[in-house]
Amino acid sequence: MPVTSFDDYLGSLGPLTTPTDPTLSTPAADRIRESVAELEALPSVDEASLVDWVQRNPAQAYVLGLTVGIGQEKLKNQVNHWFGTGSWAKAAREHGPELIRHLDDDYGLLRLITVQRGRRYSFADVLIARAGTRVTATSAGRSGRRVEDELEKIAQELAAALRNARALRRTEWANGSRRPRCPRHGTRLRHCCGREGIRLHRLEAE
Repeated sequence: MPVTSFDDYLGSLGPLTTPTDPTLSTPAADRIRESVAELEALPSVDEASLVDWVQRNPAQAYVLGLTVGIGQEKLKNQVNHWFGTGSWAKAAREHGPELIRHLDDDYGLLRLITVQRGRRYSFADVLIARAGTRVTATSAGRSGRRVEDELEKIAQELAAALRNARALRRTEWANGSRRPRCPRHGTRLRHCCGREGIRLHRLEAE
């Protein structure tokens, strides 16, 4: 069997992902366009109108997340934190008012929809929005490292507390304060009645 040279091996490699045209439409993009058109057509942007919209379109609730700059994965984490479910559709159906209130309190949903709907965007705005995904990914990496640092700090504090507790226990045993004493005579076990005597004294005391 002939051995493949390293150069031939490199030449046989291809890209891990295929290039995509960001201007081409997809079913997901079409659904977002439809949702945005409905949001733009709302006569007013307030909590009641958004609750009504999200409960009529629970599967499209992630569009509200996109409105405030959070992707689907982060929205899943948020609704799981708020309502104990990773499904934004379920959260929209069962907790519509609370979902809108959380998105508004934490991310300014009402203000951002009011500012952004109907606005004209330039080519620069499009590129800046695409660059924002890279910023979000970098921020997520930093957040992950921060969580790891906090967990490591907690583990170190617990380990130190455990070492201190063990050292204190050894000191107490060395000083005799933790050794069992006879309930009748108050002296330490080895200097008094033995284990059987202590057991009898306890029975008498009861």
